[in-house]
Parts: sequence; C-alpha cells; structure tokens
Amino acid sequence: MNFSDDFRRQLMDTFRAELQEHVGVLTDGCLSLEKGASSEDAQRIIEGMFRAAHSLKGAARAVELDDLGLLAHRLEDVFSAIRRGEMAFSPELGDLCLHTLDILG
Repeated sequence: MNFSDDFRRQLMDTFRAELQEHVGVLTDGCLSLEKGASSEDAQRIIEGMFRAAHSLKGAARAVELDDLGLLAHRLEDVFSAIRRGEMAFSPELGDLCLHTLDILG
C-alpha cells in the first residue's frame, strides 16, 4: 500500500465516523420532533439537523461520494425550508427523512 492508498483509507475511516455521528444527530432529531418537541426545542433541533446535513454534504463530497452528498443536500434543503417557515415537520416527512437516513447509513 502506498502513501496515497493509506491516506485514502484513513480519509474514508474518518468519513465513516462522521457519517455515523451526523446520521445519529439527524435520526435523534427526527424522533424528537415526531414525539412533539416544544416550539423552542423544535427550533433548536431543526437548527442542529440543518448543520448535521450540511456537514455531511461537505464530508461526502470531500471523499467523492457524490450520491451521498446529493442526498445530504436534499435533507439540508428540507431543514432549511423548515427553518424559514416554508414547510412544517410532519410525521410523514419524518418517515421520509428516516428512510433517507437509513439509505445514507
């Protein structure tokens, strides 16, 4: 294994750890919102979910996993729309997000 292969392996190991962390934040957020978090808590949760999706998008693109980056970008768009009040979180949306997170994981 040359330096480039070793570096790529380390980079992917780091990405996998980040992926698990971000998917965990997003999953926990969906579940909390589905349980009916208070308005103040919901805003904080949505903000954290937006940041996790944004970070996941960048990490996926950094390791050239463009399909995962695109899925993360779409999640980021959803949470951005919720933050702006253009969309409301619903149980159906939560199910769709959780399904997407299963695919990402």
